[in-house]
Parts: sequence; structure tokens; C-alpha cells
Amino acid sequence: MKKSILLSLLAILLVFVIAQKSIPLTFKLNEVYKDKSVNVPEVIKNFSALLVQKGILITADLSKPDLIYDKLSALENVSPAEFGIDKYVDAKTIKNWKAQQKILDASIDDQANIALFTYYQLFSEEYTKIKLHIKANRTVDFKGEHLPMASFDTVLFDEINRLKDKGVEPSQVTMELQVDPITQFEFTTFIQDKLRKLEIRKVTLLSNK
Repeated sequence: MKKSILLSLLAILLVFVIAQKSIPLTFKLNEVYKDKSVNVPEVIKNFSALLVQKGILITADLSKPDLIYDKLSALENVSPAEFGIDKYVDAKTIKNWKAQQKILDASIDDQANIALFTYYQLFSEEYTKIKLHIKANRTVDFKGEHLPMASFDTVLFDEINRLKDKGVEPSQVTMELQVDPITQFEFTTFIQDKLRKLEIRKVTLLSNK
């Protein structure tokens, strides 16, 4: 009797394990993003269509994870809006989720979908970036226009608040500084100090190409 019950339990457990393995990874990923109002399958579908429409990928590429990574990693200066991305998608969620998955053991289609969503999330990170151009004549440009020191704090504070509409919290903002090669170090330090006073902790110095 006990042996029969044990065998039944083992059979049920085996069915459960098999069922779990057969669940697509995108379905599991969708579960962790539900609270963040991100429909993962829908995102992948629309993102894929736009990538093909723009000629970045061809339809056959959509089932080849390696090609997806190679082609999308080559893109520079991406505008999220051009790819149908209207808000920032939290990075920590997908990083933590990936750490718990055996993605290389998944089906090729699953791996391809995860690659697509990975780049959707990466492209969305552009919303977290505010770029300043620090010039050699001790001035600062923001969005291609001169930013007077008198309104420096106000303009950046307003920009940070505006980014909240894109799902970006102030703590997630990254300030990117493009500094002209002959700019005085003291002026760059002065700007960095002003950013610290605005409680912007993530500051990146961009390389001059």
C-alpha cells in the first residue's frame, strides 16, 4: 500500500517536473514583469516586427539568438522611441531572473526571444541617460543648446522629473559627460560637484572619438 502511494507521488512529481520544463522561458519572464505592466510576449512580437521593418534583422534571424546578439550589439546611438519603446524597463528584474535560469538549455526559439527582450530592455536604458557636453570655453551644452549656469540646476531638475513619465526614478538617472579634450580639469570638477548637489550619483565620462 505504502509502496503504491509512493509510486503515485513519484509519478505526479515527474509529470510536474516535465510540465515545468515545457513552460516557455518567455512565459516565466512575463510572470516576473507582470507587476511592472510589461507584457513580454507582446513586446517581443512588436519589437521583432520593427527590427525586420527597419531592415536590421530579416525574418530568418528571429530564430537565431547568436545573430540577434551580433546585429543588435552593433547598433549605436539608439533612440528607444524609434523601436516602439515608450518607457524604461527595469534592468535589475531581468538580470536577477537570468541568474536563476538555464537559458542555454532552453529551446532555440526561447533563446532567441530572450535575446530580443534583452535588447529591448537595453535600448530602453537610453531613457535613463542625460547627456551634457562640457566645452573647452567653460560652457555646457544640453540637447545641442547652451545651458547657462544660472539655470543649470533648474533645467536638470525639470529633466529628471520629466523622465518619471518614462518610468525612470531619480536614482536610476545616469549623467553622461562629453568633455572636450582641452577643457580645464577644474571646470569639469565644478560640474561634477553641481551634479552631486543635485543628488545625481551615476556620472559617466564619455570617451572622445
